[in-house]
Amino acid sequence: MDRKLSKSKNLILAVLGIIFLFLGWILASIALGETRVPSPYRILSRYIETFGSCPEIQFQGAGSNGFWPHVLATLGRYLVGTLSGTAIAFVSLFLIARFRSFKEIFNPLIDILRAIPPLALAPFFLLWFGTSQEGIIGIIVFYAFTMIFVAGAEALERLDPVQENFARTLGAGKTTVVYHVLLPGLLPAMSGPIKVAYSWSWGLVIVGELLGAKSGVGRILNAFIAILSTDLVVVGIIWILILAVFTERFVAFVLSKLLEWNVGKE
Repeated sequence: MDRKLSKSKNLILAVLGIIFLFLGWILASIALGETRVPSPYRILSRYIETFGSCPEIQFQGAGSNGFWPHVLATLGRYLVGTLSGTAIAFVSLFLIARFRSFKEIFNPLIDILRAIPPLALAPFFLLWFGTSQEGIIGIIVFYAFTMIFVAGAEALERLDPVQENFARTLGAGKTTVVYHVLLPGLLPAMSGPIKVAYSWSWGLVIVGELLGAKSGVGRILNAFIAILSTDLVVVGIIWILILAVFTERFVAFVLSKLLEWNVGKE
């Protein structure tokens, strides 16, 4: 009963928060004018109108099919970058857990990546690859890889050897131990960095596109800023917000399923 009351209370507070947000938004729109702060109704109207066609986007030379193709372009870069970075990180973790020689090779890299913020290296990717598709994806791959790999390598050092030793006594080979014991054992410590990597990668995609991509939400946001089209800038931000919330929920769901075995252990 207490749990139900707590959920109901949280829901009421969330609804009140949304109501106050929209009231503040409407008041700001009235006080500052639609040009500076477009009203929620105008944003909703523009969101629907520009889904499949938008004269402003067409005028900027970014196609005649509205926001949708640019949303797909941004989503595609994000998915390729984050999934590739995640895959490379887990392959690297498998190698350092399975082969001692790889661990010795990767140790200096881990120390370097731990000391240098991944975002600090983003400008180098733009210098090397420009704002091409490869450059934007490269930034995301590197960021996702660094966040996940460093967290996994540190968790590997702290991992309790009891389960590994127990698996060996049952006759499990080294590869089996790494795949079925060590890598799953790293996930609880890595879930936070994985969520951060997947959330922050949206910002990297948009920044890369803002700097001169040929397509994507960031590319048309840059054009809207230039013509002071505040309403369409907000529509673009809402698109990114929707994508970010959806992916954050999906990543959290996948991690919760992968970590079901860990529930109640902490």
